[in-house]
Amino acid sequence: HIAHAFQVMLGDDDHNGWKSPPRRFSHVNHGRVSSLNLLCNVQPEQLKSIRAKMIDAVLHTDMSKHFASVSSMKALVMNHNEKSTEMDEVSTWKVLCFMLHLADISNPAKPDPLYKVWADRCLEEFFAQGDKEKELKLPVSPNCDRVTTKKAASQIGFLTFVVLPAYEVLALILEPVEYRILPVIQSNTEHWKGEEEKSGESTTEQ
Repeated sequence: HIAHAFQVMLGDDDHNGWKSPPRRFSHVNHGRVSSLNLLCNVQPEQLKSIRAKMIDAVLHTDMSKHFASVSSMKALVMNHNEKSTEMDEVSTWKVLCFMLHLADISNPAKPDPLYKVWADRCLEEFFAQGDKEKELKLPVSPNCDRVTTKKAASQIGFLTFVVLPAYEVLALILEPVEYRILPVIQSNTEHWKGEEEKSGESTTEQ
């Protein structure tokens, strides 16, 4: 996605998606022919740095790194609190990457009715993946089987073990998270627990 975004910004897009080779960022006139390039006035070396940071930030949204990221961020915050020092540039960047990751999984932190709408949209995307996996005779990924996945149970697990602990760490950095976002997550968890009871679902089956 980043590669394609830069192709469009730099005027190298062929309008078919992926075929044009990316422009070399040392090019002196990088992207000045494109009206979409919001970085057209930065120097080539700056552009390289910005692109590297964008890639790094997106890679931090990888869910396979979630729990390690939460643990690392908690340790970073505790360390700075103990030393009573301001965060340096490297630490600040880590926090920003962590915040981007939490924005990526922020559906359960949205108020009613948005979280319900986005839960359905996310699950439909998962189910489409599961359908394709079945078609290709591959193992179906967790929560991607539209036949066996139970919505309420899947949401409770996601909220309890993934979203809430991560936002609790963010609350150590941004105080408003404590009283503006955590109560929303907790309220949404209670909603799904109520839905689970109504339908007879069980989180132990997930």
